[in-house]
Order: sequence, then C-alpha cells, then structure tokens
Amino acid sequence: MDSIPTAPRPQRGFVPEIDALRCFALTAIVLLHSNVVASGWGALWLFFVISGFVITRSILEHPERRPTRTAFLLGFVRRRAARILPVYVLYLSIVGGLGLLDPGSRFPEALPFLATFTYNLAGLHDPALFKVGGVGHLWSLSLEEQFYLLLPLVFAVVAPRRVVVLLLAVVALSPLIRWGESQWLGALGVPEEMRALGVFMLSPGQFDGFAAGALVAIAAHERAVTPRLAWTAVLLAVTAAALYLVVYWDHAGTPRLGLAIGAGREAIVYSVLILAAVATILAILARLPPIVWMCRPLVVRYIGRISYGGYVYHALALFAAMIALPGWIAGSPLQRLAVFAIGYTLTIALAALSFHLFERRFLDGPLGRPLRPAVAAPDAIAAGLAAPAVAGSDGRDA
Repeated sequence: MDSIPTAPRPQRGFVPEIDALRCFALTAIVLLHSNVVASGWGALWLFFVISGFVITRSILEHPERRPTRTAFLLGFVRRRAARILPVYVLYLSIVGGLGLLDPGSRFPEALPFLATFTYNLAGLHDPALFKVGGVGHLWSLSLEEQFYLLLPLVFAVVAPRRVVVLLLAVVALSPLIRWGESQWLGALGVPEEMRALGVFMLSPGQFDGFAAGALVAIAAHERAVTPRLAWTAVLLAVTAAALYLVVYWDHAGTPRLGLAIGAGREAIVYSVLILAAVATILAILARLPPIVWMCRPLVVRYIGRISYGGYVYHALALFAAMIALPGWIAGSPLQRLAVFAIGYTLTIALAALSFHLFERRFLDGPLGRPLRPAVAAPDAIAAGLAAPAVAGSDGRDA
C-alpha cells in the first residue's frame, strides 16, 4: 500500500468543490424543466450521490456522536428537520395557497403524500398526482428522506464492517430491483412510458445512488481515496458510458435522451449515471486538476451552497418566467431559452434570499446546532477520529 500515492489534502471535513457539483446539477435540472435539454434529468443522480456522500460524512464526523443510540438518532433527525422542513413547508404553503385559486387543483389529494415524504409513491395510487402544478419535482425529496430514515438506523445498530457490506449489496442489487419493478408494472398492464416513470421514482430500486455516495464517504473517512483510485473510477465511468451508448443508441422505439425503458435500459442507465457521479467526487477528493479547476469559481460554489432552496423554488420561478414573456414568442426555441434565462436568474435570487433571510435562522438555531458529546462514539468507524467540520455546505448537513 505504501507505493500507492495518497491524496495531497485531508479527506475529511468540508469539501467546497462539492457545492460546485450541486450548482452544475441544479443548472441541468432547470435546463430540463425549461425544455432546453431533454437529458437534464440525469443530474438528479449526481444530487443523490452527493447527498449520500455528505450525509454519511456528517454521521461519521459530526461532533454530536452521543454514547446512546437514541440520542444519536434524535440528533440526526433534528438536524435534518432544520435543514429540510422550513423551505419545504414554506414552499408547500405557497403552492397550496395558489392552488386555492384553481377550483380544479388536485393539490389537496397530493398533500398527504407530500407531507409524509411518500410523493414518489403517489403514482401507484394515481399517476395524475405527479402532474399537480408546482410540486412534481418534489418526488426526489421523498426518495431522499426515505433513505435518510434508514441510514442512521443502519449506523446505529449494524456493525461498522457490515455497514459497508450492506451498502455494497444495495448498489449491486438495485439494478435487479429496477428490472423486477419494470417487469411487475408491465405484468399489470402499465404503459411503457409510465413503467419508465415508475422505475425512475420508486424507492427500492433507487437507493443505490445514496448508497454509493455513502461508500465514497466511508472511503474518504478512512483516507483510502487516492489519485490512482480516482483515475480508475474515471476510466470505468467513461467505459461504462461508451458501452451504454454503443448498445442502446439505436434501440428501436426508445427515445435517446428521454427516460430509459426497454431492453433492460431501465435497470442499467441509473448505474451508469451513478458511476459517473462517484468518479467525479473521487476526482475532487483526489484533487485531480481537470475536475477541481471546473469547481473553483466562487460563484459556482455559492450557487451550489444555496441549491436546496433553488431546487425547491425553481418550478415557481419557471412558471413566473413563462407568464412574463410576451405572447409572440410562444412555441419558439427562443421562448425556451428565455424561460431558462429568466427562470434561472429568479431561481438563484429566491434561493439566496431564502438562505440568508430564512433558512439560516433554523440552521444557526437550536435545531441546527450540534451538541458536543461528553463521551466519544463507541463504533469502530468513528472512534477516536475527531474532525473539526462536517461535510455539508457552510458547515451544515445538506
């Protein structure tokens, strides 16, 4: 092992370049919902891997590592609530208020799913609920919170070495679960487009992105990330993407850039995206110049820092942009570009105002502040490993 070069900087604590990746992912999502880039949905899996990475580092490094499992779990839930709920509840209140102006709005039917973070499962009840104005994109937050309900439980009750094995199993089995979901939906007579959407959103088959991010966090915490490992991951990611394109580019009846379905694509494509995201994060941790240089601009990092609010608010921002445009531009490519330009600017403005005037009140308040433990955590992964900062943006879970 001594012959393998180590990364030239500590692999624990806050990593500012991760915020830049969030900026790129948010930009791709807004491009998607502006109808400019059809493949922008793939950026969600970058978000998922980042989330698994950041939250796992927070669990491993956070000073609130109490000697009891109950205190650890309550501390985790408290910090997540401070990060997620204020913006989420505010946004749902705004959308719900606007929905009162529309007698035909189905927001009240979607609200129970939104309130319980099960909106990604709402399609099993009624696929039309995904078309409720202003909230369709929130399914990904439901998926994320479901994983975060399980992750701290795993760290609290499972032996450290078995945590790694369990996460590896999630990554390995998820493609099979996605394939099984697709076959099950097909047997029920679900149309192909809805099958693709179901596999896209259903929880059991979409936990591998978070699990992969968690594995990267554990590797970084153990200082196991090296330039050689990062370059190997990059090579594997490029190879996997090339093979995927060669095999599926001309697959009959399948949109090249839309949601993947047919000939096993729905099982494989997400693994390809996850591998690309993992390789990117490893490249940042190993300080590989091309990736790190892209992530250096402060404005990019800042947008990533406020990207949670940006993701939540962007649907309303794009709606406002469409209303603001003159009628003569409707239906043209110029309209899509204008909607993106105006909507993206408004998204960042709303996110910045929200972060500094609203979210920070909770992040810096009693719910968001960590409690220093009197006794170090007993588990083998975290025992004796002190860290001055957590992995989230601005020293917060993200």
